[in-house]
Formats: sequence, structure tokens, C-alpha cells
Amino acid sequence: MIVSLVFIVYFLVILSFSLGVIYSIKKNNTRYNSDCRNSFSILIPFRNEKDKLPNLIESLKNLNYPIEKFEIILIDDNSTDNWQELDIFNIKNLRILTNTNFNTNLSPKKQALTKGINDAKFEWIITVDADCIVDKNWLKSFDFVIEKESPYLIAGPVTFNKNESIIGLLQIIENFSLQGATIGSFVIKTPFMCNGANLCYDKQEFLKLNTFNGNLNIASGDDVFTLEKFKKSHPKKVTYNHFNGSTVKTYTEHSLEKIKNQRIRWASKSNHYSLTGKLIGLIVLSTNILFCFELLRPNLNLYYIVIKITVDFTLILLTAIFFRNIKPLMIYPVLSLIYPFYSSYIALLSLFKKFEWKSRSFSK
Repeated sequence: MIVSLVFIVYFLVILSFSLGVIYSIKKNNTRYNSDCRNSFSILIPFRNEKDKLPNLIESLKNLNYPIEKFEIILIDDNSTDNWQELDIFNIKNLRILTNTNFNTNLSPKKQALTKGINDAKFEWIITVDADCIVDKNWLKSFDFVIEKESPYLIAGPVTFNKNESIIGLLQIIENFSLQGATIGSFVIKTPFMCNGANLCYDKQEFLKLNTFNGNLNIASGDDVFTLEKFKKSHPKKVTYNHFNGSTVKTYTEHSLEKIKNQRIRWASKSNHYSLTGKLIGLIVLSTNILFCFELLRPNLNLYYIVIKITVDFTLILLTAIFFRNIKPLMIYPVLSLIYPFYSSYIALLSLFKKFEWKSRSFSK
């Protein structure tokens, strides 16, 4: 009875996310017109990203937006890779904040963002990671959402560059699942996660909410904690950017060890999620664990197996359509049987294991 109830609740949750993604696909295919009315401060905290920064800077140079209406602020987090040698910073509206010496007992990224926000001159903050590439219409899409909905916070989609290795395809499909849940939760008005690699918010509201107060000692979570603060104070003022051009692309990891460490970092902040986030996380974890047990039972219960695989595939397929990249799904049949074991293992491991991030070690 309990097993059936868990699978039914899981089915309903993932189905609701899938319906949300269908709505988002329609939005993504809608033509829109931006008048470029709003001004943006693009914040890029970075540490040892010498190899990736040139691609991001090049994409920012190609933004289809008036140069006087956005600025680029790079915030160095004590990098050791001699990034200063790069010949890429000759942009009129680019500034670099260095000599930061952040307290490593607190979250370096949140400290970097706080420094950048305090130094920003425009009313809208938009954050992106140094290992990303943005679309030429990236700012136009956010400008359109601001004019259309008058929000205080806008989450945006993040996907991976194409990578046809097995490890790469696994990460792409996993990301489809996470992005599908993110998109769907915003559409059904229960957002519980977002990604700091593509997040936009009102500077003055961020400062009023003292957004990082109470979580500065937690290494990651700058994105989710920001969402939680805005959602609590302004539940009708948080939204999602579904429109074409809003997607940011990043790179997959190249080793299983790095992937494991990254997932532990993501999972380590789950205790600090909102009640909604915790409940959804508990439902997903419980379903994955029960799925593993069902697969290992002598008397296999195909009913539960089929329900989970079908509803998961629906969400992942719809999200792949949203990102216009369905090719990775060719390995889904195998992944659908392996991933619940991996996901459960990471979730349990995150309860005890430290993680490394940017060549630093952090406790949970």
C-alpha cells in the first residue's frame, strides 16, 4: 500500500511538471519583440576559468543589445591560473574586480556576488557562470519578460553543449530531468529550484531582502536561496524565461569522479531547501530507492517499473524538445534502469561526505 502510494504521488508530481513543460514549449516557439528598455549588470564570479572565459566573453561581445544598457562585471575569486594573461578584456563596458581575498570559511561565490552587486550600476542583476556561453538575444529575452510580467526574479534555462560521449549524454539527459522539473514547477506556481548560471533579479529587492543572510556559511546554493527569499516575500513576482534566446549553454564534466563530486555538492544543500523542495526531494528519493528494490526482487513488479520509466521519459522527452536536442535520448532505455541506483547512492553519500569545488574542500 505504501509503495503504491509513493509511486502514485511521484507519477502525479512528474506529470504536473510535464504539463508545465508543454506550456513552456509553446512559449519558446512564440515570436516576441524587445524594446531594450531595461539595463543589466552581468555578474560573472570566476575561479581558475582561464580556458573557458574566452568563449563566454566572445558570446557577450555578440549580444544583440545596446552596449550602453549593459555592463559586464568579472569578479575574481583568488584564481591561480594566470587568467590575466588572456587578451580578451578589451571591451568598453567590462570591469574586473580583483584582490578580493574572500573568507573561505564562508561561501566564496556568495561573497563574490555580493561584491559585484554592490558595485553594479544598473537596476537588473543577471548572473552567469564563467564556463557558459550565452545566446545573442539573451538580454532581449529577459527584457521582454520584465516588460511583460513586471517580476522581481526571473529564472532562465541552462543546457549542455553537445557531447556524444557516454558520460556526456548521461549528463545531458540528467540535466533534461532537472530542467524539466524546474520549468514545470515555475509554471504550476511551486518553484523550488533554479540555476545561478542563468538568473536575473532586481538589485534593490535583493539588497532589501538581505538575500544571503543566514546561508553565507553554506558553500553553494546562491541560486536556490535567492529564489526562496524572493518567493517568500513576493510569491507572485518570481517567474521563468521560456522564450527563445534565453538559454545558456555550459560544458559537461569529463570524469565520473568529477560528476560524483558535483552531484554531492548539489545535494549537500538539500537540508536547507523550502518545505516544497524537501517534499519533492523526499518523493523522488523514496521512489528511486523503491524502484531499485523492485528491480532486485525475485518477483519483479512490472507495474511500478513501467509507471516510473514512462513518466520520467515523458518529462525528459518534452524537455529535450524544449531545448531542441532529442538525440541524447537514444541511451535512455539503459539509463532509466541505472540512474535510480546512482541517484540514490549520491543522495545518501551527500549526508556524510565532504566535497571539493574549485580546488577547495567544503563540509556539508
